[in-house]
Order: sequence, then C-alpha cells, then structure tokens
Amino acid sequence: PGWLEVAPEGMGEADTGFRIIPERAAVIRQIFQWCADGYGVGRIVRKLNDAKVLPWSRHGSGWSPTHILRLIEAPMAEGDFI
Repeated sequence: PGWLEVAPEGMGEADTGFRIIPERAAVIRQIFQWCADGYGVGRIVRKLNDAKVLPWSRHGSGWSPTHILRLIEAPMAEGDFI
C-alpha cells in the first residue's frame, strides 16, 4: 500500500518488513474518518484536492473518486495481506 515502504531488515513495524510513512498514514486515517462521518467520495476528493494534498499514485495530478473508492474498499487498509 502507498502508506508503507519497505524497511531495512529488522527495522520494520513489528518486523513485518514494512515501515509506515506517517504523513500518508495520516491521509488514510482522515479519509476513513470522513467516510465514517458520512462524507461521500466526491466531497472527500474535493477536500483533499482543495487542501492540495498530493496523491501518491502515479496517475494524474490530483485525487479521483476511483482512487478514494479503491482505498476505502481495499482489505489492505484493515491490515489484510493479499
């Protein structure tokens, strides 16, 4: 996931081999909080783009509804390894 990076051996979170990227994890948490607060995908996209939060995908220059939906629906956001 885009909020994790490969960590040097033995330096990851609980030795998972990955390290959390704090600023990206904060964005994911905010997206889920807005979702829990009842915000729709369009409103979340507008809030992120208006705040000039850069997406970490390689496609496009801003957040899109598809990007937000994929993040919300992804099992990896809950810690499931696929």
